[in-house]
Amino acid sequence: MPKTLFQAAQKLAPAPMAALIYRLMARPARRAPNPSEAQVLAMARASTLHYDGFEMRRYDWGEESLPTVLLIHGWEGQSANFAAIIPLLLELGNRVIAIDAQAHGQSSGRQSQMFAYGQFLSEHFQQLAPDYLISHSFGSVSAAMALAEHEDYPLKCWLMVTTPHRYRDRLQRAADQFGMTPAVLARVARKVEEELALDIDALDMAAYCRRFHGVEQAAIAHSADDKILLIEWSRAVAEAFSHCDFYELQGLGHYRILRSRELQDIVRKHFTQAVATA
Repeated sequence: MPKTLFQAAQKLAPAPMAALIYRLMARPARRAPNPSEAQVLAMARASTLHYDGFEMRRYDWGEESLPTVLLIHGWEGQSANFAAIIPLLLELGNRVIAIDAQAHGQSSGRQSQMFAYGQFLSEHFQQLAPDYLISHSFGSVSAAMALAEHEDYPLKCWLMVTTPHRYRDRLQRAADQFGMTPAVLARVARKVEEELALDIDALDMAAYCRRFHGVEQAAIAHSADDKILLIEWSRAVAEAFSHCDFYELQGLGHYRILRSRELQDIVRKHFTQAVATA
C-alpha cells in the first residue's frame, strides 16, 4: 500500500490500523543460516525447549564444567549470528549457550512480541546460570529484562554488540518506517504498555543498567555507520555503568560487526582476561 494511502487509512480508522501495525511489528523476518553459520551450529548439542506454546531451539558447545557464556541475539536475529565468535569463545576455554527466540531462527512460530524473548530469559536465567553475556542489538534489551529480575546476579562480563537506549526512540523509528500518524503511534505505544504493564518511558536501557550491581565488567561495541541503532544510544547506556569500555568502530554496520576482526579482538581481550581470573 502506498504511504499516502496508508496514512489516509490511519486517519479514517486509527484503532484497526494501530492493531495492524502492531501485528506487523510482531512478525520478524527470517533468513536461513549461510553455510559457515550452519557448520558452527552443527558442532553444537542441539535440543528443544517448550515454552508458552513455542518450540525453542537451544544450542550448547563445550564442557559443562567450563565458565558459561550466554549469547542473546536481537530482533530478527538468531543464534547463527554469533557463528564467527563461537569458535573463539571455545578456544578461550568457555562453554557457550545460545537459544533462538520465539519465531526466530530454528524456533517455531511466525509472530512474537518484541519483549517475549526477554520474558523467557527472565524465567530461565537462574537455570541457565551464565557467567558472561554477549548480546546483540535488541538482544541487549532482552538481557536487561532478565537481569532486572535478578539485579544482584554476579555476572563477570557483559559485552553488548550495539544496544538501543529508550524504547520510545525505537518506536519513533518504526513510526517513520510505517508512516504512522501521531494518533496511531499513541495507540501502538499503549498496546506496548498493556503488554508489559509498564509506562513506555520506563523502558530505558540506561535506567535498567544503573541497577545491575552484580555486573563486574561491561563493554559495548558499536559501529558509527550503524543505520539501525544510533551509536549515541550505546554511548548513553555505557555511561550508566560505573565501568564500561566503549568501542567506537568504523564501517561495520549493524550485522557485519558480528563477523568482524575488530569484534574478535574485543572478545579476545575481555574474555581472555575473564577466563584467566575465573
